[in-house]
Amino acid sequence: MPEITPGRRGPQGTWNKGFRTGNTFIHVLRREIDHNRDNGTSLPAISVKQGDRNDRCHEVEILGNCKIVYRPHKPNKSQAGGARLWIETEPDVEIIRKYFRDTELDKNQPQGSS
Repeated sequence: MPEITPGRRGPQGTWNKGFRTGNTFIHVLRREIDHNRDNGTSLPAISVKQGDRNDRCHEVEILGNCKIVYRPHKPNKSQAGGARLWIETEPDVEIIRKYFRDTELDKNQPQGSS
């Protein structure tokens, strides 16, 4: 096995980072859904919060256990508005985020709906 010695120049190594310990929270952004409906847009309406990273996407696939939490009197303050309903997973559960363009919306619409 090669021995790795720290260098004096260049970027620091990104390997051997600590594992995440906090849960992952998935929120549905109601205001984005309303905005998309009113303006005919397709902005991502799902927020995936892992630690201090927050990604928005159109579709989420959860590869493991999760739970849906509804707390109307004790909202989750990790989101700006204080979400009352969210999906929560353990740190080691893999989350696959999916995105799509506006052109895919037109192809996926059922016949007879506008």
